[in-house]
Amino acid sequence: FFFKQKTAYEIIAGDWSSDVCSSDLFPSHDTKVLSVSVQGITLSDFNITTTVTRTAGSYIATNGAQFLRIERIDLFNWFNGIAIGGAGVSTIRLIDIIATTNVVNGVGITVNTSTNCVDVLFKNIFMVGTGTTFATQPACGLLIKNAGDITLNNVSTVKCGTGLNVA
Repeated sequence: FFFKQKTAYEIIAGDWSSDVCSSDLFPSHDTKVLSVSVQGITLSDFNITTTVTRTAGSYIATNGAQFLRIERIDLFNWFNGIAIGGAGVSTIRLIDIIATTNVVNGVGITVNTSTNCVDVLFKNIFMVGTGTTFATQPACGLLIKNAGDITLNNVSTVKCGTGLNVA
């Protein structure tokens, strides 16, 4: 799915599906499932999973989206769950996200912007790797680079190599 530039609006997954299997949409191991670059968007109330072993790509990837809100979603078997980046990113709200994976070396949520003026809220985030050893776990639960104000409220990472990496 690719959402073209529009003014503030909300995408509710119930409009198109309550559950998305990325292998049904894209039979690839490294394809983005959602690519977002619009302003003032809310993604809410859906699940994404796959039956293909993912080795790259993100379930949700944003580039320069301002006033982004992602809430009440479940991600299963991600390599990279959510990747937020680009220039002009401002306010980000990630709320009520559960992400579970059996894929090695991925990152649950990445915020990597080209500006240091980003206001990020992580609230009720639960990242779980299902690997039994460090070598079979995701590399990182949350990876944050070049962000301004960061608020972590009830954030848990379990069996993720590095729980939180702020660079």
